[in-house]
Amino acid sequence: MNTKTENIIASSIYLLILLSVVVQSIVFHILIPIFPLIVPVIFLISFRKNKFIVFHSLQALFLFLLALVVFISGAIVYWLLNCYYIEHSLTSHNSSKLIESIIGSIGLFSLFVIILPFIVGFNAVIIGYEFKIPIIRKIIERAMILLNK
Repeated sequence: MNTKTENIIASSIYLLILLSVVVQSIVFHILIPIFPLIVPVIFLISFRKNKFIVFHSLQALFLFLLALVVFISGAIVYWLLNCYYIEHSLTSHNSSKLIESIIGSIGLFSLFVIILPFIVGFNAVIIGYEFKIPIIRKIIERAMILLNK
């Protein structure tokens, strides 16, 4: 397999995970991560002999799991602030613009943290740049050693 084909396949992993999250949440109205977890596993099984594709499949999987943790944490903080805002607005009649802006900022930050790594990964790999996230890289390299045994 030539390098250009590897780049296209590896970059499609990032794009497919991002698209599957969007489609699953819009079409099925659920946020249970079924499809985004299946996509990298399919690539892992299909291209298990290609280290480049396996690495990016694992990295995309770990990125998704990290994004899921950020999303859940952001949702919990959003829910807590929203409950406080509702309780505060019921007891006092003046609305707090600060709490509204914090709630909106948390939502945007969560969205930014979830989407940005997949876009950067897609773009970097499609042009041939070896996109390795420092913290996740060591975990993935250990996982690749275990997969090769």
